[in-house]
Amino acid sequence: MRVAKYKAANMRDALAQAKRELGEHAIILSTRELRRGVVDAGIEITAVTEVDQATDAETPPANPSGTQPPALAEADVERIMAPLRSELRALRTMARGNPTDSAALRHELAELKRSIDALGAGAAAPAPPPLEQVARTARLTARSSGRVVALIGPTGAGKTTTVAKLAARAALVRGFRVGLITLDDYRVGGEEQLRVYAELIPAPLFLATNRIELARALHSLVDCDLVYVDTSGRSPRDQLAQSELASTLSAIEGLETHLVLPAPSAPAYMDQATARYRSALSVDRLLFTKLDEADDLAQLVRAPARLGLPVAHLTMGQAVPEDLEDVDDAALLDYALHNRPAGSRTA
Repeated sequence: MRVAKYKAANMRDALAQAKRELGEHAIILSTRELRRGVVDAGIEITAVTEVDQATDAETPPANPSGTQPPALAEADVERIMAPLRSELRALRTMARGNPTDSAALRHELAELKRSIDALGAGAAAPAPPPLEQVARTARLTARSSGRVVALIGPTGAGKTTTVAKLAARAALVRGFRVGLITLDDYRVGGEEQLRVYAELIPAPLFLATNRIELARALHSLVDCDLVYVDTSGRSPRDQLAQSELASTLSAIEGLETHLVLPAPSAPAYMDQATARYRSALSVDRLLFTKLDEADDLAQLVRAPARLGLPVAHLTMGQAVPEDLEDVDDAALLDYALHNRPAGSRTA
């Protein structure tokens, strides 16, 4: 019988050493964990074999005396088996996921981190809160309260038609004295389109291309109850245009600015456009247009809550001034929840 101890970084390497020196029939008597600091560790095993390493495992060991080796007593057998049973229990524990060597531990931690990263990358985005919950926790609407109101926004948002709707309703339905100013000398036909509405209302209309002309126009409209200012549509990315517009509008004291956005716009576009206009201008309200063209109106609630800008008006369709509505929080939530089509509500 030969008994030997082997030390290695892990159980697999220790067993390999034992089998290499003692043969395939080596029996593990005990194992001991070796600690060398907080992270580093190792294994020491005690192994035994009855076959001499220098002899073929299939050939009985030489016996010069010609006598048989004495049989082991029952007590000796039990003494050898006890550590084997202990070792078996230890091996089972290790197999259940309790590594004892630092290399295996580091490997498992790396695998776990990769699994967590993959899980995070592939996980679905959390569902947004219900619209009702958003409506309870955010200020969604605010009535227009300015005497001079300017509509700003990207090309094609519907600013000119919306100015016409606001002015026509204020003059024809509510009896206010209304004045119109357009800064739109960029778009072909922009002034002519608004002038047609101005003549139908009727309401005075002035074209202003700079701060001085805008100040003169405002002075001429000093007796008006409400003045609506139309602006040219430019790309939100055109920072020079935004700076020029901001410089021109700075001539208006107490100006209320509404950012006009089409309701069918994607949330990312709404956020980017708002951020770019806010970088140059003061924005007081959101104004959503083209509700009749949108399949999903959830952004009527989510956008003002997300951007921190209340909504004063909604428009849907081309009818002047019918397709225009002032909204409170309840009405805005109703639109968002039910995707109401044009004409389903009254102004």
